[in-house]
Amino acid sequence: MTTENNVSRDNQNIPNRATMAKQYFEEKYNLDGQERWYSSKASRNKAWHQWLGFIVIAAGAGTSLFQIWAPSPPDAPVHWVTILTAVLGAIVVLAKGIERIWNFDDTWAAYRQASEAMKREQRLFINGAGPYADTPEDEAAYVLFVNQVERIIAEEQKSFWATREENSKSKSPKQNTT
Repeated sequence: MTTENNVSRDNQNIPNRATMAKQYFEEKYNLDGQERWYSSKASRNKAWHQWLGFIVIAAGAGTSLFQIWAPSPPDAPVHWVTILTAVLGAIVVLAKGIERIWNFDDTWAAYRQASEAMKREQRLFINGAGPYADTPEDEAAYVLFVNQVERIIAEEQKSFWATREENSKSKSPKQNTT
């Protein structure tokens, strides 16, 4: 008796299912490229998110730190510290604005999730585990596999557009209805 979490060790279908998964991912629909795209974009968005976060922290800390060298008299001429702290403040605002507009944090997480879900689905299909444990026929399992991978892609796209719509609503000016 196999359950959803158990894998049959003597599964004779593994070589055939591996070939079918390879054809689907690499040859038929180039989903291997799709999975690599998600993985690559996730890495890039994560890097941008982390760099912008670092810039905000460094510029914010620098703004406070450089105040040590500010001139004491309030009527002193413009000093380099005043200019530098203004520039650092502008950098913080720009970095946070870019982060908000392009949603690097949400995007990298969604792309990574889609990439990993596609890899997991392929492993489950090949090994006859999870939802494929009760589907010994290769063709039926293949149809389920295709549906699962397409569901993963559709969910990511739906999430992507929902996030964009949500952000555009929060950025638009509020309408006064009184």
